[in-house]
Amino acid sequence: MFEALSMTNLAAEKPPPVHPTEIRTSSSPSSAVGLNTTSALANYATEVGNSTDTVLIQSQQVRMTSVARTARYSEMIEIGKLANKLLKEKPPLLRLWVSLLPLVIVISPEYIQIVLSNRDETYKSTIYSMGRRYLGDGLITSSGPKWKRNRKLIAPTFHTNVVKDFIPVFIRNTHIMVANMRKHTELGESIEISTYTFSCTLDIIAETAMGTPINLQQQGLHREYTTSFGKAMKIMMNRVLNPWFMLDTLFKFTTEAKELEAHYDYICSLARQSRPIYVDARFMYCAGGKRDAVFIDRLLELEDEGFTEDDIIYEVNTFLIAGHETSALASSFCLMMLALHTNFQDSAWQELEEIFGHSDREPTLQDLRNMKYLERCIQETLRLFPSAPAIGRKLQEDLQLGKYIIPAGCEVLIPIITVHRMKEHYPNPNKFNPDNFLPDRVQERHPYVYIPFSAGPRNCVAQKFAMIESKVIISTVLRQFRLEPITQMRDINLTWNVTLRSTKPLIIKLTSRH
Repeated sequence: MFEALSMTNLAAEKPPPVHPTEIRTSSSPSSAVGLNTTSALANYATEVGNSTDTVLIQSQQVRMTSVARTARYSEMIEIGKLANKLLKEKPPLLRLWVSLLPLVIVISPEYIQIVLSNRDETYKSTIYSMGRRYLGDGLITSSGPKWKRNRKLIAPTFHTNVVKDFIPVFIRNTHIMVANMRKHTELGESIEISTYTFSCTLDIIAETAMGTPINLQQQGLHREYTTSFGKAMKIMMNRVLNPWFMLDTLFKFTTEAKELEAHYDYICSLARQSRPIYVDARFMYCAGGKRDAVFIDRLLELEDEGFTEDDIIYEVNTFLIAGHETSALASSFCLMMLALHTNFQDSAWQELEEIFGHSDREPTLQDLRNMKYLERCIQETLRLFPSAPAIGRKLQEDLQLGKYIIPAGCEVLIPIITVHRMKEHYPNPNKFNPDNFLPDRVQERHPYVYIPFSAGPRNCVAQKFAMIESKVIISTVLRQFRLEPITQMRDINLTWNVTLRSTKPLIIKLTSRH
């Protein structure tokens, strides 16, 4: 459909000299559009350019690079490679045009801390607004006063004392996953691990959110859902990379828009179940009925604080759609890494033997807390493969970063995966090594060189939920099976989507330990 993007199209532009206190303003790159589009798109491009592409230089210039042509989802990995290549030259800041968005990229942990810890800079990047059609004003897509209010109200629902009540749900759905895996091991077959973790985490998220099992794993519908979700994410990334797709008034006429709508109709058919469940739960709540509390029940308790029905539905949808994928990716990559590194797999299994002995009892919260080595394995997995490879902020006020002032309206991008793989912070940064998270090594590092759950006021509200869930899934698999790799490390090619994925399947062979 469009000419493929190559590395030769991504040439660095050398800006002319400027006075140390001069404000440098660049026009939006017409070459990034490459079409004679409608006046609506031209006005949109002008608006974006005028509001986001200026950087005040106080001592030296910010490197500027343009994406000269539009890119498809498949070329996002090339853009990521370009950013990594330029960032290795250690510029204080890097500006990279992606479609219509000029992004100021920050990799210094000191600068990252300033951006993420600033309580006045909690507005998400423009890119996140594209999810509002499906997630409403949930915690991921909302900003400003509404986000601050909702975050404050929702945060207690993910306290450890609340999450521990969900552990039986984690265990029950993980056992279903293991039973499905065992069918293949008995035949000597290998499996694509993420197919199983995705359906498991979706069953977990749905039941903990709404109190109703959806049984995707038992119905055999997990492949359809996973495929549809993946295709929807690709189209969403195409919207970011192609300027004429970013404007809703143009995008809605495309075949991609129709395809995206079809995928989301299927994906959100699950989320839409939350509305009748909300009605039933509210009736029970008002009638003083009792049941095991789930996410939607705890949100009902917030109605007296101004939480509306739409607020509740938006947050449930956010929890369902966004919550299952990140946990599934973390579990998949961790199991893959343990399969590839048998010494670390053996150490993790030995820890489980010390906790459980020869018993087949289910893990308690204290057991999960005692899985220190497994936790380091998960942390190291999230260092190499952060589920969200980058996060963005749209500045509301001028922000001082060392010798630079970034003006209000700029989009600031923090490439988490790049920061996590810098040799200044981690020896052998591309090598999997759980010892990177030994307590003394953690103390030696700047806290903002490891941010898989973001940091500051907009950090992931459900990170404790995610860690406990991942421990249940991974420990249960390790107690049942020995992992052998079919996919090799050289086969794992990563692409920057909304989340971080491997372009090739992660295939493992499981051998029963019993």
